[in-house]
Amino acid sequence: SKFSLIFPRVEISARIPESSLRQESDVDFDDLRPATILVVDDNPVNIALVTGYFEGTHHTLHSASNGREALDWLSEHRTDVVLMDIRMPVMDGRTALDELRTMKECALLPVIAVTASSMARDEAELRRAFDGYVRKPFSRARLFEELSHFLHRVESQSSAASTTFDLTDKAPKPEWILLARRLREIEVSDWPAVRDGMVSGEVAAFAANLRSLAESSECMPLEQFADRIRSQAETFSLDELEKSLESFPVLVKYIEERGVAIEQTSPL
Repeated sequence: SKFSLIFPRVEISARIPESSLRQESDVDFDDLRPATILVVDDNPVNIALVTGYFEGTHHTLHSASNGREALDWLSEHRTDVVLMDIRMPVMDGRTALDELRTMKECALLPVIAVTASSMARDEAELRRAFDGYVRKPFSRARLFEELSHFLHRVESQSSAASTTFDLTDKAPKPEWILLARRLREIEVSDWPAVRDGMVSGEVAAFAANLRSLAESSECMPLEQFADRIRSQAETFSLDELEKSLESFPVLVKYIEERGVAIEQTSPL
């Protein structure tokens, strides 16, 4: 036998609204500054979903299956933001957050609560305890929205560079090739900590090192950059300083390209 249910004058939605689809397609996680993200969830499917969202982007993802595993990982590694599931075996998300806040190096680390609970009371409690909140299942757009509170948007390379140093032709020297190699090393070894910490003394030391390299290689753009970040640190212009430090790789690439160009045009 067969029976039917009839709902008169009810419009049937057979697909996701086009506006939502456009919103999803417009999301580009590379619009957020490069970051290391720790995903904590006991369900491999959920981890795979988030990992898929970031596939092919400039972000680095790591995962842990419970709170204890996350704390162990965080004690040895630096990360920029944590996506923390609430209900997990071994150690749940709330307990993990409490312990994490006792770790000096993680006291200010942004932790976003991830939960399947739809109860308003639970949401209010989690929003008070955690730095952010997303409810499962969440879309790429919703995750982007939450992460954008903690990971600043990046500017295009040209606009980021223009706010930090003058890229007009400054008569590049052959020495810029060697300078670029040294700056690449600094980009890996020193720059991440200076960018993330923005501690005045560390920025000053970083700027002094760059200025010394700039003077020895007659590199005016690098000298301008060093002077600017030193001044921004001294005046506590943190928003401007953050933008300047973020653009350091752009400057390194520019110096490298100009050095290669002058080397190729130099007579044998």
